[in-house]
Amino acid sequence: MKTIVAYSSRTGNTERIALAMAGALPRDTVVKPIEEAGDLSAYDCVFLGFWIEGGTACEEAANVLRHLTNRHIFLFATLAADPESAHAIASMQNAKNLLPSDSFPKGTFLCRGAVSKETVRKMFEKYPFGNTETRILSECCLLSGSARHPNDEDLAKAETFARVMYQHLKDQ
Repeated sequence: MKTIVAYSSRTGNTERIALAMAGALPRDTVVKPIEEAGDLSAYDCVFLGFWIEGGTACEEAANVLRHLTNRHIFLFATLAADPESAHAIASMQNAKNLLPSDSFPKGTFLCRGAVSKETVRKMFEKYPFGNTETRILSECCLLSGSARHPNDEDLAKAETFARVMYQHLKDQ
């Protein structure tokens, strides 16, 4: 089964998850950033990774999702919030909703990721100190522990996800 792990990563978080997943997949699995992946329709199995921006997939991944019709699709994403939070779950659902109506992922994986200092700086420029949004964003991004992710446990979970999902395909 021809497999690719394609990803969009601004800070390296999603790339780390992509590489961990690829390590659990067959040796001939292709691993590339989205912009280098080319035509994904040539693959039987696509693991597509992205970072969450504005409650959905980043724009680069969203453009790919809108045209993804492969038989076996798996989505994974990184974000600053707790991956089990309502925001994280809704963000992945929003990303899934970008797929064509006849496509659906066979599995999804969410992982907390560190927020870049540049992103935090932009948040504070957009929302001045004392502003409610600044307080919420700073708590989410700085105090949540996202700076320590993805960690070894996250990478192990990503490997397990990829291994289990791929094995399930082979068993069918």
